[in-house]
Amino acid sequence: MKVEPEPLIEQVKSRLLPLTPWESILEWLVERLPRLLIRVDLTPNDNIVVVNESKGEYRGITNAPSFEMTFAPAPHHGGWYYLEAALVRNNGSREASIHVDRGRGDKKTTLPIPANLRGTVREVFFLPADAVALQWAPTAAPGFFSQSQLLIHKITPLESTLRRMYRVLFDLWRFRGSTVAAHSGLTWQGALCSLQEAYQCTTNLRIKRLASNDYSSFIALNDTLKETDIQIMRDQMQQFALHPVISLV
Repeated sequence: MKVEPEPLIEQVKSRLLPLTPWESILEWLVERLPRLLIRVDLTPNDNIVVVNESKGEYRGITNAPSFEMTFAPAPHHGGWYYLEAALVRNNGSREASIHVDRGRGDKKTTLPIPANLRGTVREVFFLPADAVALQWAPTAAPGFFSQSQLLIHKITPLESTLRRMYRVLFDLWRFRGSTVAAHSGLTWQGALCSLQEAYQCTTNLRIKRLASNDYSSFIALNDTLKETDIQIMRDQMQQFALHPVISLV
């Protein structure tokens, strides 16, 4: 099914976790930089059963269900890309990735793609110039999952740097005073010396953060509402067609 650019952008972004007001301003400014919308066609491999393609509902039947990815225009010269998508998995696995075949026998690259707890994907990644084939792996376990279309832009090195720098600084501030960032290798010194290595640390941190045995840290990081979260929920409630009243006795 062919979707025109503007409706595609609106459809995908409407399913993502809303940004805070000031993050929305930053996002608007960054999106003014030169960028190219990439058309992405996904073809399910034999390890995926299509449940409802129009709704993006599928079932993986192996530990690595995947789609063949086709870019238009093709990434012949490599470069930086920005991916946005909504991804919901009901099988307990939060591991998603892009597999890059570099056309040299068994030489392949795996790009891990993290999502937040509500399934929102916002990720910068780099494709090497010798990429000849791509696969999208939304999960690493069999079971049901659903996803939006993949919204991918080819972006400039400047936009890539700004997005990666913001996330590194955000995670350093978010995990300040805890051992979580240190265990993942994310440090202020590392962020200053190598932005890409620090960004990869944030990727691994976001994918593996649920593996912590520190329950109090887990609750503080993932189950404690901030004022911005509460305001977002209040704003969303105002848009509901129905406003039920729930009473606790």
